Amino acid sequence: PKAIFIEAWDIESFKRSIMGLNGDIWLSITTPIKHEINKIIINKKTDENISSTNQIMRKEGEIYGINTDGEGFIDAVKYIGINIKNTILSIKGGGSTAISIAHSWSKYGGKIIKTEGRRKLANGPWDKSIITDGVEDLILDLDLEPGALVHNNSKKYLSITYNESSGIDDFGVIMVVSQHLKAWEGIFAVGEAHRLPSIRYVLEHLFND
Repeated sequence: PKAIFIEAWDIESFKRSIMGLNGDIWLSITTPIKHEINKIIINKKTDENISSTNQIMRKEGEIYGINTDGEGFIDAVKYIGINIKNTILSIKGGGSTAISIAHSWSKYGGKIIKTEGRRKLANGPWDKSIITDGVEDLILDLDLEPGALVHNNSKKYLSITYNESSGIDDFGVIMVVSQHLKAWEGIFAVGEAHRLPSIRYVLEHLFND
């Protein structure tokens, strides 16, 4: 196996980049490609309400995709000891990540307060979980720039971004590990979830090796 990094700003340049690579490919995709990649995916293993894809696999010439934003967030929140059911999450933002998280949060029985940000959270199956009163248990600001951290000592505030100063207990780092484990479970090693390491195991090896 060999690690690669691809920089592309549209789907055509991305396609040209991977055409020259031999063998199977496993990639984590980010903006703007995550919004266009569905055009070339053969098999998408994500709910139809989620329009973006952030993990892909090319195997034997065919491309498979999955979005792990929502499920990765859920597992990260569970990892820090929070039970999702009836927990109130305030979400600021309305992009694809917000949609994925709202969808999964609602699916696992959580409640949602929409906070107006740069974009408004669209309507979807998560509407049944949206409340207009109550006090939030967790606050998630998805309008933060990449690498920006929440400077607040309260465990109520979550940031899914991280930078070079982030540590093993930072939520953004925990979530990115969780997202990649979900990708292995969903498309890279289907049926082998019982053999995957835990979030704690991966974190400890990332920071202590």
